[in-house]
Amino acid sequence: VRLPSDANLLKVAVIRRGWKDGRFPVGFVEGLGFKLGAVASSFSVSLNHVVVVGSSDSDMALAVSRLEKLGGGVVVVNGGRVVEELPLPLGGLMSPESSGWLARKLKAIKRLLWKAGAPFENPLNPIQFLTFTYLPWIRITDKGLVDVKNRRIISLLPGEGEGAAA
Repeated sequence: VRLPSDANLLKVAVIRRGWKDGRFPVGFVEGLGFKLGAVASSFSVSLNHVVVVGSSDSDMALAVSRLEKLGGGVVVVNGGRVVEELPLPLGGLMSPESSGWLARKLKAIKRLLWKAGAPFENPLNPIQFLTFTYLPWIRITDKGLVDVKNRRIISLLPGEGEGAAA
């Protein structure tokens, strides 16, 4: 699916750790505000899977590939190149680096996302909460799009996987 360039929509995918079967849920998210190829993260509020959002399939793939090489963290890709990264090689959640180094890397990512249009004080938070099924409405997990309020899996395509209990 190709997104309109003027839309405030980005694709989102959740890739399960150890995933090798080539299947993963994809959805759309509105309102993140940034205009970049992709942001991938190995940490989220409720799942320790990779969450990637972006406007370019190739940039999303590059971000996930780079994240895998780093052993986890956050990767920002735009125009086919990695423009910022925060390696978190210890379980995809922690780093052996100093807290000062981590703070500088995180601040660089935030600045980049703000410059690209993200309106939030911490522009990574909305990405990290996309999988958090304790918040209402629609979330995306490794099982697919979830209608949290009605506790069911939903599909972007009519008749595909709708109605399964979440």
